Amino acid sequence: MALSSSALSFLERYRPIIDDYDAFLSTLNTPLPLCLWSNDLRITSDDFATLLDEEQISYQRIPWMHNGFRILNQHSMGRHWSYIAGLCHIQEEISMLPPHILAPNHNDSVLDLCAAPGGKTLQMAIRMQNNGSVLANDIHHQRIRALSSHAQRLGLTNITSMINNASHIPSSLNDFDRILADVPCSCEGTSRKNPGVLQQLTVKKSQAQAKQQQAILRRAVQLCKPGGRILYSTCTYAPEENEAVLNAILQEYNNIHIIPINISGLKTTPALTYWQGQEYHSQMSNAIRIWPHHNNTGGFFIALIQKSTQHPSKPKADKSSPLENSIYTAQTLLSPQEQQNFLHGLNLRFGIEPEPLTQYHWHNQNQQAISLSSQASTPQLNNITNTGLAIIHTHGKYPKVTSAGALFLGPLAQKNKIEITTTQLAIYLKRQTINLDQNQYGNILPGAVFVTYKGYTLGLGQYRQQKNHSPQKDHQLESLLPKRWAQTSSA
Repeated sequence: MALSSSALSFLERYRPIIDDYDAFLSTLNTPLPLCLWSNDLRITSDDFATLLDEEQISYQRIPWMHNGFRILNQHSMGRHWSYIAGLCHIQEEISMLPPHILAPNHNDSVLDLCAAPGGKTLQMAIRMQNNGSVLANDIHHQRIRALSSHAQRLGLTNITSMINNASHIPSSLNDFDRILADVPCSCEGTSRKNPGVLQQLTVKKSQAQAKQQQAILRRAVQLCKPGGRILYSTCTYAPEENEAVLNAILQEYNNIHIIPINISGLKTTPALTYWQGQEYHSQMSNAIRIWPHHNNTGGFFIALIQKSTQHPSKPKADKSSPLENSIYTAQTLLSPQEQQNFLHGLNLRFGIEPEPLTQYHWHNQNQQAISLSSQASTPQLNNITNTGLAIIHTHGKYPKVTSAGALFLGPLAQKNKIEITTTQLAIYLKRQTINLDQNQYGNILPGAVFVTYKGYTLGLGQYRQQKNHSPQKDHQLESLLPKRWAQTSSA
């Protein structure tokens, strides 16, 4: 994993601003620790720590984040049953920091301008306890689909996903309490997991990248409501993409300022106020840099910006482009009678009481699925791809609970649940059929069931009764684990 000569040559430009350059290079030549956070909506961090102990998975608690873990002896957590059950999500430690600092409140309206692959979006939605609204935007369709898939696995009802150029979102939507601008960058800080990013970097490329970053941050200022906050972050060391971008926007607007950041348990350094002959705004030292050798992480830059109620000194004309409408999700609220019909069906089959589900807004998306959402309506944009949590498929002959719906509804179910053993768990995760023991099927009705392990819902199964030559095979459970979950990578 040794750095190439071209990478070493390029990184040399940072020697003057790094306290221990040799330690910095040494850290870049070591693997990045595997980190994850537990899902507060499904399990407490202490209970998750107990689960890891029971599974003989060695870990360290991340000191600055209550539900963050460094995994020390397990490198395939993406295939672990706790991940599939939505009890945790894998994310590099320092990437967990922006949502932690931005700290959206319970009922905030939040915009993630460059959301994919989604870890920060998911963190914010969970921190908000499935309340408020999180609009997750990205320009790449496949990446936003991956984000939505994770949101389904984790049971999130307050996320709406959208595909658009971040700098072209209409500034008329200027009502967001919190905005995350984790912008595209040269990604130098990710070299411990992606060594190739250092191979073809140039200062000119960073300067070109900075133009796009300025456009995105400018739009964030326009979209943020007075008194709201914006977090600007990158995973690069380049001052051209960090301090220089902030400096340009601070000169453009007089109604924003940078708030000091203090994170107990994490070593940071102040952002630069001077670089290669250029002086930056005096507030720049309130922003922070995170160097890999200080915390055994990747590299990051973060600035927390407060917007006041003053008007900008040099407002820019809104150059929003028309939003693409080639990808569009049609959403209609269910009528009270339609909602009652589905609630009755869930109660009849799984013994789920209606009351916990009546707090959500029930949507029919493209006549394909019934989704639960924390918000009654979504922004009037033509490129919304998904809203809320799809719990029931409606495109087949009969409505069926989705796999994500099983994870969400399982804790509420009072019947037709099958708890599997450790031996059976391996079979279930391979999407094969399990022969059930007598004590497992009891009063279970044939058909769809919720499958649990150690009391946590894993997903769906199909319970069958049939006469075989062997009584041990009379009662079978077919795994309905989605193929994409069974083959999940821990990357």
